[in-house]
Amino acid sequence: MKKKMPAAYTILIAMVMGIVLGYMVFTSFPDKKAASEIAG
Repeated sequence: MKKKMPAAYTILIAMVMGIVLGYMVFTSFPDKKAASEIAG
């Protein structure tokens, strides 16, 4: 039997993944020109 995860855990996991991904992009593209190209 699998218990359903509470919504708070899902939100927390998504938040942590977003922070990690954002930090990786920030360190990979520190100059504003590259960052603006990625952002659109």
